[in-house]
Amino acid sequence: MPKLARKLSLLAVIAGALCSVIGGGINVLVVNIQSEVPGIGNLVPLSILIGGVIAFFIALTYSILSSAMPRAGGGYVYVSRGLSPFWGFVLAFVKWIGTVISIGAVSFMDVLILADSFHFLGLTSAEQFLRSPLGEISIPISLIWFFWLIHMLGVRKYGITVIALMFLMFFGGAIIIGTNFLHTTQDFISTTHIQIPSMKQGSWVEVIYASAILFWAYIGFTGISQAGGEIKNPKKNLPLAFLIASVVITGYYFIYSLALYHAIPWQYVASKENLTVPGLTGIFLPKSLAFLISILVFLMLVNDIPPALLTSSRLFFSWAQDDIVPKKLSETNRFKAPHFSLTIVAVISSLIVVEAALEGFFLVVNVVTISRFVVYILMALTLFTIEKNNKKIYEEISFLKNRKLHFFIATVALVFVSFFLSVLIYRDLSTRVSWYKHITVQLIVFVALASLIYVSFVYRMKKKGIDYKRILKELPEE
Repeated sequence: MPKLARKLSLLAVIAGALCSVIGGGINVLVVNIQSEVPGIGNLVPLSILIGGVIAFFIALTYSILSSAMPRAGGGYVYVSRGLSPFWGFVLAFVKWIGTVISIGAVSFMDVLILADSFHFLGLTSAEQFLRSPLGEISIPISLIWFFWLIHMLGVRKYGITVIALMFLMFFGGAIIIGTNFLHTTQDFISTTHIQIPSMKQGSWVEVIYASAILFWAYIGFTGISQAGGEIKNPKKNLPLAFLIASVVITGYYFIYSLALYHAIPWQYVASKENLTVPGLTGIFLPKSLAFLISILVFLMLVNDIPPALLTSSRLFFSWAQDDIVPKKLSETNRFKAPHFSLTIVAVISSLIVVEAALEGFFLVVNVVTISRFVVYILMALTLFTIEKNNKKIYEEISFLKNRKLHFFIATVALVFVSFFLSVLIYRDLSTRVSWYKHITVQLIVFVALASLIYVSFVYRMKKKGIDYKRILKELPEE
């Protein structure tokens, strides 16, 4: 039987979640929101805090369900056992595609940032190599396969890696936060001699709308669920990991944005384009530190790769356990790593890098955002229905067992995530781009592909006379 090893500590799982979420995106989101929601002004930290409260309710939903179903596959297992096998697989498949593509996308962007770092040092030849077709392909692919190798050596090595990356990430963040808190908007005006335009700040309407957009920054922390088959003492540590990660991420984002707008006038940010937090912070730093800031941003993107490899490979592993994809893909090596699943993810991600370098860019990966909103809705619905649909698993819940509390948590998550999803769909459909670039269209295509795979699975099971519905009522073997 395929086996995973329960060797991941609570700290390692939390570190994986933090690395997965606190990446390069926040450095752009907290400034770009000024153009997305004109008038949000100094209220960005408040919008982030509101998003964090909703993220906490989602974390509670996952915590409750994970205490009953601590297995690799996470949300796929929860939804397929507690609500619907079909929707559990379909949405997990869409999420898997987006995650695999994002590994290649992040790796490709990492090299561009690294090239900027060498530019600051005046190392022209190194910069030119990184910007050449060979550099744009070889370095990102090397990053992917380096982290693939760490995963292949066992989940303990993965844990050590993400913990180290987490501390490096917080070190970089501390420099940016500290620099901005030590300066004021008047310091910025004195340093840059820029005339600050007069603008009007909005109200609660802008705050709520901005919260829906900024919630994108929280997407990914629920990848903790994929460690369900490898975390020590899962019934206790999985719920703890969800709650601690959501609180730390919210606190970090709040302080990060508060520090930025303590030093940089929001009117200036709103009047400019293509700004980043490190770029704005660099105004207060000596030029000699530009290289360090660039390297730290590079690391903040790199740390996305290891957790994404774990998340996507464990999803594949869980599908193989359920026989939706070939059983062979659930095999593990002598280090208890799902080597076939990991290799498939690494190969596809490498092809995305090649496509990015040769064609100019890669497939739009935002489909993963909209799909995760739908997954969160399904998770809330699962919490509503699990007692009726799967009494046996429901009775295994060991975290917050009060049923009335379940309904309250699920209701709050369902209402707010549905609102955020409607905002995202509206923004997507109102954007003037080619029809195939719309996230909604991509989602429909991927759902159709996933449906074909699931229908094929049902056909195979019926042909063999196997009661697949009974199988998908039980938890996969450990």
